[in-house]
Amino acid sequence: MLYRVAVYALFSASSDECGVAPSIRETCIFARHDLLTDPPFSRIDLVSCRNLLIYLEPVLQQKLVTTFHYALLPRGYLWLGRSETIGAYSGRLRST
Repeated sequence: MLYRVAVYALFSASSDECGVAPSIRETCIFARHDLLTDPPFSRIDLVSCRNLLIYLEPVLQQKLVTTFHYALLPRGYLWLGRSETIGAYSGRLRST
């Protein structure tokens, strides 16, 4: 029950769009960012990268995982898709 209360308090939906409560939007950065060429953001709590790495060559995958590792806070999360892995970074990042 508490979950439903939280969802309704933080998100809104209609038949053609979804919204996020202003209290969440004010704490997040929404920006265009080229993962391969732009410098990384830093001190990030969460990087959501679901189903992106599977479309890239292994060299680019490792470049991005390195970038994400740099960008994340020590207790930050990297959220990948089920078909994706962190490869050589398995010693530095752990699954939860």
